[in-house]
Amino acid sequence: GGLGFGGMTPPPPGAQQRTRPRSAEPSRRRSYWEFNHATTPVNPSFMQDGSYWQQREGSRRREQWLKKQQENQKRDDEPQPFRARPPPASTTTPRFQAMQAAEAARRSRSVEVEIARRRRSSTSPSRRSRDDVRQDSGREEEPPPPFRARPVPWRVAAPLYEQMLIEEREVRAVRTRQRSRALLRASSLPPRLDAHEKAEAARVRLWNEEVGGSAPALPS
Repeated sequence: GGLGFGGMTPPPPGAQQRTRPRSAEPSRRRSYWEFNHATTPVNPSFMQDGSYWQQREGSRRREQWLKKQQENQKRDDEPQPFRARPPPASTTTPRFQAMQAAEAARRSRSVEVEIARRRRSSTSPSRRSRDDVRQDSGREEEPPPPFRARPVPWRVAAPLYEQMLIEEREVRAVRTRQRSRALLRASSLPPRLDAHEKAEAARVRLWNEEVGGSAPALPS
């Protein structure tokens, strides 16, 4: 058995075949060339007019959110009319007059306190005014001793810098003399002069041993 039309396998013999309903169109044999022609593309049903999604267009949450965002953006882009801020209260408050009033109140309060204190002091004989107490204390106290400055220390007038220079100069001279003596002791004479000095020392030593006294100097 080969494949039938459309690649379908024919039913085996003896199998029950499907019967077409009576309301169906009468079956007719279609040729292969009937299906071999260009067809017009048709959109899916959900994209056609009157579909479910087309009826819900504009009522979905994302579309509503996008619409709201566009409205907010449009409202923000529109230029707002200029509105000046109200002036602060500190610019209209009479601060200088308030300071003057506070100062006047303080002075009047201090004057009233002073008047009340004087009345109390005048009515009570045991209490005296502050000026009287101050005068009595000034009469009883002894005058302060006269001012005497301390003697100036000798270090202020002593020429310390000149003394330091003199000491450095003396130390440098002593060090130079010691160095010269050390170099003189360490230095050696030329060979002939050295031999002459040794011979002279030997002659003086022999003379002292034999004759005694100072040896006569050799003629130069």
